[in-house]
Amino acid sequence: MRTAFGQPPKAEVVNSSTIVAPIGGLNTLDPISAMPEQDAIVLRNFVPDSYGCSVRKGYVQHAIGLTGAIGALMRYSPTSGSRQLFAVDSTHVWDVTAGGDFTAGTPLCASTNSAWESTNVSNSAGVHLIAFNETDDGIWYFNGTLKRLVVGDGIVDATWKNVDPKLLISPVVHQRRLWAIQKDSNLAWYLPPEQLYGVAESFDFTSNFNRGGFLQALTNYTVDSGFGPEDLLCAISSSGEVAVYKGIDPSDPQAWALVGVFYVGSTFTRRCVCKFGGDVAILTQLGLVMMNSVMQPDPDSVVGNALSKKIQPLLSKLVTEGAARTGWAITPYLPENLLLINVPGVDLSQNFQLIYNTLTKAWTIFEGMLAQAWLGIYDSLIFGGNGKVYRALEGYRDDVDIAGENGKSIVAEAQQAFNYFDMRGALKHYKMLRPSFIYDRTFQYKAGANMDFDLKTLPVPSPAVIPYVGRWDIDQWNSGAVWGGGTNSDKKWVSVVGVGYAASLRLAADTSSSLLWVSTDWIYEKGGMI
Repeated sequence: MRTAFGQPPKAEVVNSSTIVAPIGGLNTLDPISAMPEQDAIVLRNFVPDSYGCSVRKGYVQHAIGLTGAIGALMRYSPTSGSRQLFAVDSTHVWDVTAGGDFTAGTPLCASTNSAWESTNVSNSAGVHLIAFNETDDGIWYFNGTLKRLVVGDGIVDATWKNVDPKLLISPVVHQRRLWAIQKDSNLAWYLPPEQLYGVAESFDFTSNFNRGGFLQALTNYTVDSGFGPEDLLCAISSSGEVAVYKGIDPSDPQAWALVGVFYVGSTFTRRCVCKFGGDVAILTQLGLVMMNSVMQPDPDSVVGNALSKKIQPLLSKLVTEGAARTGWAITPYLPENLLLINVPGVDLSQNFQLIYNTLTKAWTIFEGMLAQAWLGIYDSLIFGGNGKVYRALEGYRDDVDIAGENGKSIVAEAQQAFNYFDMRGALKHYKMLRPSFIYDRTFQYKAGANMDFDLKTLPVPSPAVIPYVGRWDIDQWNSGAVWGGGTNSDKKWVSVVGVGYAASLRLAADTSSSLLWVSTDWIYEKGGMI
C-alpha cells in the first residue's frame, strides 16, 4: 500500500514586533546604532511620560498691547489678598494680573532695561517685592504702592547707603537678609535682617574665585531641605566657581564661614539657577548640574550626575553657538513635573525650550512658544513674547486670543531610535507599521520608516480640524458643537517600502485636542546577510 507524503510546511518568514513610544525621550549622547529603542533621535512637542508620549498643551494670550519683547516677569505674593503678576516690556513695567489689552493702559513705572530680577521679602509688615536691573532705580512694591529704591543716607525711606541700587541685580533673601549683586564685580551687598532699605554692607567674593570672572548669581542651598543654620548661600561666578557659605551674619567671623569652593562650569546668564526640590540646578557649559552632586567628593559627579547628560552634546552645541544671546533661563513647573531651559535664537522667532520631565528623567523639545521670559504663578506657567504675555500649557491650541477663540493646531514630530528587531546581522524587508494613539478629537498624522540611519523628514500633515467646542449651559446638544466624552483609539496600518538592517519610525502629527502616542507595531520579512 502506497503512503502519500504531503509537502513540508513552509517556515514563517513574516515577523511582527511592537515598540513602545519613545518614553525615554530625546537622546543625543548615545550612538544612533546602539541607542535604546525607547529613546528618540528627534522629539519635538511630544512629552515623554511613563505611559506614552503626549502632544504638549497649547498657550493662550493673557495680556496684549505691550511694546517689544517681554524681558522679565515678576510675581508678588502677599500674605493676604491676591497674588499679582508684573511684566516688563522695552519701556515700562506693567501690572498684568487681570490680563487684557494694555494698548491704552497705564504702566506702573518706566524701565530702560527689561532684564529685571526680583524676589519676595517677608518681614513684620508683610511681603514685599524687590527688583533690580543694574540700570534703573530699584523697585519696592508693597500692598499696591510702588517706590523706587535710590542711593541716599539709608535713613530716608527707600534709600540705600554705600551703594547705588542702579548698580544692583539678582536680589535674594538669605537668613532674613536681603542680598544683591553689584554688576561687573565680585561684590554682593546685604542689609540688616528684614530691612528693605538702610545701610548696606558689602562682601567681596574675589578671593574665592581663582579662575577670575565676575559674580553672576546668588542662591540659597538648603542642605536639610528646610530653614535654619544649614540654609547656605551660594555665590556663583561667571567662570564657574561656586563659593558656599554658612552662617547668619557676614560681618561676624564667628557667625559666618566658608564651606568650600566648587567648580561647576562657566555660566553665561544671570538666570542660570533655580530651586529644584531640596536641591539647586545650575545651567553651565558643563550642563544642567546639581549642587548635591557638586558637593560630593567624586570629581566625576558633576558631569556624570548632570540632569542634561542625555542631551549634553546638543546643549553644548547650543551654548557654544549662542551663549551671548539674551533669553537663557531655567524655570521649574512642578504642576506638570517639568523643568525647562529657554534657548534663545538669533531673534525671538527662533526661540525654543529644552524640557526635562522630573519624573521620568526624559528630555524633549518644545517649539512654537516664542518666549523671552518665564514664570510659574497661580499654578500656571507664564511666558512673555513679543508685546504679549501668555499662559502656557493651557488647552490644546497655540496662540488662542484673549477672548478664548481662534488659535492654531499643534504639530509634533518624532524619529524613534533605529531598531534591529533582535536580528542585527540580517536584512529585513519592512512591509507595514501601525502607530497606536489615544485621542479625544480628530487629528492628522503621517508616518513612515527610515532605513539604516537615514534621517529624512516627512511632510507636515494637513492641519487638524479645530472643532467648535461646546460651552456648558450655553450651547445645545445637536447644535454642531463638539462635546467631550471618553477617549478614542486609532490603529491604522501604514504601508512602507524599505529594505535595511535597522529601521526607525518617523512621525508627524497635527492636533487641536488631547493626543497620546502609545506604541508602534511593525511587520517585516527577514532576509539574508546581504
